[in-house]
Amino acid sequence: MNLENKYYINNSDLKITLEELKDKGIIYIENIQRGFSKYPNLIIEGSEEYVNNAVKQLVAANGIENSYADFYYGRLDEDEKNKVKEALNEREIVIVESLQLSKDDIFVHLNDELLEILLKLTSKEVLFSTFYFTKYPTLVWGNYGRRYPVFFKDEFVMETVKEQIWV
Repeated sequence: MNLENKYYINNSDLKITLEELKDKGIIYIENIQRGFSKYPNLIIEGSEEYVNNAVKQLVAANGIENSYADFYYGRLDEDEKNKVKEALNEREIVIVESLQLSKDDIFVHLNDELLEILLKLTSKEVLFSTFYFTKYPTLVWGNYGRRYPVFFKDEFVMETVKEQIWV
């Protein structure tokens, strides 16, 4: 039995464009320094578990329907893709491959499985993702030695996240 039959997953509908994300009100920065100068921010850091839990708390507060990430897998060459696959288990590889990401497909709508994969790859410094949230407009830029810059739409969102989500 091949993997596709064993773990059939249709994830092609998880792709989303940057324009669609901007219409949903994401914070988008092309340069991290611009983010530091434009948005209220802080750094979350700690163990892999601590940082991943902070991101998962943002997903829970925003709802999975308001949670997105960038995922540059489609832009990787075969050697780089093989390095990513080495960090994943059989089911995770099938999930990633089922996305059928082209070089132009960068952004994805998260689901629980994809969230776990992207957190794993980012925390292990195999392939980095940025996480975008729209209910509480927040951007989590991963990963600089387990230091994740977090940008907020404004001070109100930052205080809400700090006082109500990350408690």
